[in-house]
Amino acid sequence: MLGDVVISTGIVRAIREQFPNSKLAFMVDPDTAELVDLSFIDEVIPYDKGMPLLPVIRKIWRYDVAILLDYKYRSAWIPFLACIPVRAGLAHKRNLFMTHGVERPADSEEMYFTYYISKVINNAIGLKLTKDVTRLCVAEPTSTDLALVGDIMKQSPNKGINIAIAPFSSANFKNWSVDRYDEFMQRLNDKYKCNFYILGEESDIQKNINNSGGGKA
Repeated sequence: MLGDVVISTGIVRAIREQFPNSKLAFMVDPDTAELVDLSFIDEVIPYDKGMPLLPVIRKIWRYDVAILLDYKYRSAWIPFLACIPVRAGLAHKRNLFMTHGVERPADSEEMYFTYYISKVINNAIGLKLTKDVTRLCVAEPTSTDLALVGDIMKQSPNKGINIAIAPFSSANFKNWSVDRYDEFMQRLNDKYKCNFYILGEESDIQKNINNSGGGKA
């Protein structure tokens, strides 16, 4: 998913900084491939269910380690079919396809996602990431992206800093509460006088108000 890909860039970047001479590939959904066209990634491999598998196998078979950042079955069996020697990550009933599968850490719900994944990697293969895993990255915006953002900004008559916030995810347990976003935005506005743009679907509004216990939106 889009949000999972973006947040995973913190892990990928930390691996690159710790191993600057390695060759690093990132296999993602085709819809997010342009988003991770980044200088620290050597190869972006788009793949989704239903696409021809052989071209992907040919691209990844030469890699030494596959670090699985999610829990999907295809993330495990594709490296398995490519005979990558080390396949590490969350076991999640897919141990058959992995060489180093571990269970979810007991304290994972108390951790920021990238710290949680870092712990999974460390538990699986003993790799302790020493670089900052919280720095997220996306590719530079295209001219089309800039034009769309420009159209949105024209709608605001106010001066000040423009901040876009995407507070909702596909799974409620990943969501920060609306009350906390409200406090965060109030603090930013008190200091910088901001114009906020909330990104999401219409169905997110009522759903997240209910989950927040009646907080503001």
